[in-house]
Amino acid sequence: MPNRSIYVFYAIAIVAIFVTLFDLTLFLSIYVNPYVFGMILIYIVLLPALSAINDARIFFVVFPVPILGSWAISVYYLASYSLPALQGSIIASAIPVVLTLPFHLATRMRNMVFNRPMSSASRLSFGLASSIFFLFAPIVLASVHIELNYAYIVALFSMLQIAYVLSSLHLVNTTYRYRMLCRKLNVSSIQGKEKEIWRVIERKFSRQQNDVDLLRYYYKETINSFLEGAYEESFLSGYQMICERTVADPKNYISDKRDGTPESFSEIRTILMHSRRKETEIDVKTIRDTKRKLPQYCVELLHRDFALLKTVADDLPKPQE
Repeated sequence: MPNRSIYVFYAIAIVAIFVTLFDLTLFLSIYVNPYVFGMILIYIVLLPALSAINDARIFFVVFPVPILGSWAISVYYLASYSLPALQGSIIASAIPVVLTLPFHLATRMRNMVFNRPMSSASRLSFGLASSIFFLFAPIVLASVHIELNYAYIVALFSMLQIAYVLSSLHLVNTTYRYRMLCRKLNVSSIQGKEKEIWRVIERKFSRQQNDVDLLRYYYKETINSFLEGAYEESFLSGYQMICERTVADPKNYISDKRDGTPESFSEIRTILMHSRRKETEIDVKTIRDTKRKLPQYCVELLHRDFALLKTVADDLPKPQE
């Protein structure tokens, strides 16, 4: 899809989300219906349970949750002010769109942002949450009523919005990566397909249980690390699958070569490990570029790992490319 088409799609999505939230806010401000708002709150709270469902389509179910959660926080905050319904609806609808969509687009597959690892965003989220808990402590624990000034409330609202969006998007981005991987592997559920493969492998290599367990360990590590966004750990575990002998020699089934530059997964691993400098030229720019493209390399490697499992299960060795 051309870049212009992507930008048009995002623009349409932003407008559609804003209009939907605006209509919802205006409706609830005119026709106060606690049941509708209660159902939305239940849907928001169910995010952890929904995100645990292993299905490629679950991303579309959980994607609205951070938007609605940010919207609900905004509604709670703005309800304490005597704003006209139209003005309040515009503000409450704009805040989730401005916060949630840019964060999602910036973090859903990123490994680095401005030469900083994405793990920094997770630490920031926990740091903001701890600050919010500390600021709320006097309100909850104090034996006397505390008057909150305007600046204090605005600071709490801003910190709560950012902390909520960052923490909830972590789960949403996990489902996005799961869907992306399912599409690459041409399955609707990775767990459903792998059950059949592991059943065959365990039966065929019943006398090599330790090797089967090691192969399964590498596979689980690379999948779970990829979904969590730990791309370097995912790549290193996935590389072990295609280079280290377990139930069989992977070189008889799968190739280390890839299209493009670097020309092989072993070269990518060399750059990540900063090793064997005489064979591969390594500098800071090369390392940063490799880490920036690491999500793409992980998807390619996971596809190769999955192909290895299927080929070993079918016992149809493929010649090296």
